[in-house]
Amino acid sequence: MRVVGIGKKVEMIGLEEKQIEKRIGLRTTAISVKAGIACLSCLLLLSGCGKQNNMGEASDGSNPAAESLISSLAEEEHASEEQSEELQMDEKQKENPQKEPLRETLRPSIVRIEVNEYFGSGVIWDIDDEKITILSCRHLLEKDNTCDVIFFEGEYYRATVNELSEDYDIGYAEIPIREMDREDVLSLKKVTRTSRTAEQMIKGENVVIFGSMDYVAANYCQGYLMDTDVTVEIPSLFSAQSMMVCYGEIDAGMSGSGVFDEKGSLIGIVSAGKTSDWKIHTEYTVENNTENNTENNTENNIENNTEDIDSPIFVAVPIWHM
Repeated sequence: MRVVGIGKKVEMIGLEEKQIEKRIGLRTTAISVKAGIACLSCLLLLSGCGKQNNMGEASDGSNPAAESLISSLAEEEHASEEQSEELQMDEKQKENPQKEPLRETLRPSIVRIEVNEYFGSGVIWDIDDEKITILSCRHLLEKDNTCDVIFFEGEYYRATVNELSEDYDIGYAEIPIREMDREDVLSLKKVTRTSRTAEQMIKGENVVIFGSMDYVAANYCQGYLMDTDVTVEIPSLFSAQSMMVCYGEIDAGMSGSGVFDEKGSLIGIVSAGKTSDWKIHTEYTVENNTENNTENNTENNIENNTEDIDSPIFVAVPIWHM
């Protein structure tokens, strides 16, 4: 069953209102300046036509003061047009960011998931002739048997939760192809999965986190890999399990976000940020290749964890558990 998503599209449109108002203001200024020039030109012609100077000779209609004002207004018009063009160029760069080609490549694979009053992120795990498979976190999908999936262009579809892992914080939902518009299906892409193993991952390598906290495919940030095999437990969400630990800014609603390497291959999905009840049972080494520093961290229980609760660290289910 297809679900209409007009309401959410309004939210996305609303984010652009200020920029639209600014563009309209600039264009209105330019039009006003043009109108002013036209009016002054008419007045100049009318005031100068048929008059004589003190020598009794016919005047040529010139008016230095008026001409100076017209010249000043013309310069203002040119400046307004340039500012409007610059703003339009900025908007085009935001719509098609040249510095983040990876973001545009990944967008068709990112989804937002809504389950009752809860929401989170997800990725398109697979597309075949019969269905589209969505991958997200178990602690989100387990809240109901169905969920709403919003794709990157704003289309809503109802999905059925068909598999929840018993060992890891991952789950899958499916949408039958027959219930979707053909154009919507053709616009989507499944994620490219890394073929690397845990041993082939490099501690400190850069990663990209891409999710749908604010709205679909809106949250894109960078971080780095800290460790690939750390036993983590968050009693409020899941029992102890092997996870990747990463450095990066996330927030509520980013659960299920894709974690990608620099080539755009999926290496895991976000499970949770550092919470007050999380417990790490494994000694691990943090390596940050951007600062060339290494520090050892041994965290065994909540007592020696709370002082770092605000640190931008999160755990992700690695792809080899999927």
